[in-house]
Amino acid sequence: MSTESRYFLSLVRSALCDEAPENAPQGVNFNTILKLSYYHNLIELVSYAIPKVVPCVPEEIASSFDRLKRAGIAREVNQDIELELLLTKFREAKIDIMLLKGTIIKHLYRLPDMRSMCDLDMLIKYEDLDKIDALMRELGYIERVDSDHDVSYRKPPYLNIELHYSITQADFGKRAHEYFKDAWSLAKLREGEECVYEQSREDFYVHHIDHMSKHYATGGCGVRPFCDIYIYLEKYGKELDWSYINATLEKIGLYKFGEHMKSLAYKWFGDGAGDEMSEQIEGYILSGGSFGTKERGALSIIARKGTKNKRVSRFKLIWYKLFLPYRHMCVVYPSLKKVPFLLPFYWVHRIFRTLLFRRGRLKENLQVGEREGAVMELANHLESVGLTDF
Repeated sequence: MSTESRYFLSLVRSALCDEAPENAPQGVNFNTILKLSYYHNLIELVSYAIPKVVPCVPEEIASSFDRLKRAGIAREVNQDIELELLLTKFREAKIDIMLLKGTIIKHLYRLPDMRSMCDLDMLIKYEDLDKIDALMRELGYIERVDSDHDVSYRKPPYLNIELHYSITQADFGKRAHEYFKDAWSLAKLREGEECVYEQSREDFYVHHIDHMSKHYATGGCGVRPFCDIYIYLEKYGKELDWSYINATLEKIGLYKFGEHMKSLAYKWFGDGAGDEMSEQIEGYILSGGSFGTKERGALSIIARKGTKNKRVSRFKLIWYKLFLPYRHMCVVYPSLKKVPFLLPFYWVHRIFRTLLFRRGRLKENLQVGEREGAVMELANHLESVGLTDF
């Protein structure tokens, strides 16, 4: 791990745990620290440690952190106001809704703006979508994007709402998808509410590990989910039903993965020593950022879908490149959502469009298959951390 990566993690810990930061190592590049903070969606959190660093951070870098911190506070306040407005409208319309992910966990941080959010995530019922769409238009959300498990709405400049009607994706972790297929059956009404639901604390944690595994398997999840694990377990760890959590994670094939993630979270931010995989995972996480690199994302598709008997299958590689799953095709062709039975025709259209206008892109993708060593290294890594159900 580089000097900058180590010091970046120490600054994250400092802000997370309200500790004085370590003295800055001699020669540390604070521009790299800024980039790492941005890369891992932790600008707002790290900005709380920057003014306490000794010796002082260069003025230009400190000013950038402060400016981004203030922007983060403004965004968080606006998101909070918008969320309350949305919940009021949903209550008035008698529409059931469940808050997910960051909308819940940000309140466990010392200050909610420390835990930035790109989107407000909520679970809805698919049959309510028409009523919800009218409501969102009324509130000024002018951009809508559909996928196979959610609908995203955007109100400029930075309000993004993701309304999920499934909190998992069928082609990512079949056992987890089966478990969370009817997430409403696992939900409970919030005290004093008639239509606002929440997950149990145990299922919230299981869902966090599952969501983290999707990002990890497709290229990287960044440092922030480890902050969430640490904050959540520091708050609720002694109260949780660990026999339920462990049995559920075992059932959906994520117990081993969850243990590795928890171990590394406490190595970074608590008093843990890590485990036998911590060093490998550190390198994978720190080099991938919040969503993984483009190259690793391409490699991960082959590693997960195109390897067999410790070899790369060129046939599977070509197949997956030409015939994208329905979920990915809906991103390329949003209109497909309305006519899913026309998927084969959309495949044909995409193939001809690629051959006519994007030959360079196709060649680039297919050449990834020639990097058999890198593909197998990634496949072996995913297997070693417990990700085999993808």
